[in-house]
Amino acid sequence: MKRITRDELKRIVELHEKWVNEGRSGVRADLRNYDLINYDLRGSNLMGAYLTGADLAGTMINNCIGNMKEIRSIQLETYAIAFTKEVLAIGCEQHSIDDWKNFSDDDICEMDGALALAFWEKWKDHIFATIDLCFREE
Repeated sequence: MKRITRDELKRIVELHEKWVNEGRSGVRADLRNYDLINYDLRGSNLMGAYLTGADLAGTMINNCIGNMKEIRSIQLETYAIAFTKEVLAIGCEQHSIDDWKNFSDDDICEMDGALALAFWEKWKDHIFATIDLCFREE
């Protein structure tokens, strides 16, 4: 597993976002087989980034636009959603998928009030079905 500093990762993500938005002035991110454990990718646009073999355990992915392989992302109503095989981030809340499955209505309400609970009641089955479909064949 390759190592990277937080500053190096920040620079790679910045250049990648330029690549996504501007083409020639940036560089496509190649983070294959990197140890990204506990790094912060919140708000990053990783569309098209190479992440095969990267260890994403504990990586913050809130409001991240995923590369649509290792990190997937969708938008449902008011919340940006990003997820991996193990982690689900909805808005500013990120937890393991198992934790999300076990949260009570009170837990969800404490996160962002009655609107969050209404959202969760409406979309939770769809969100879990989407995660299952995305990673079913892997």
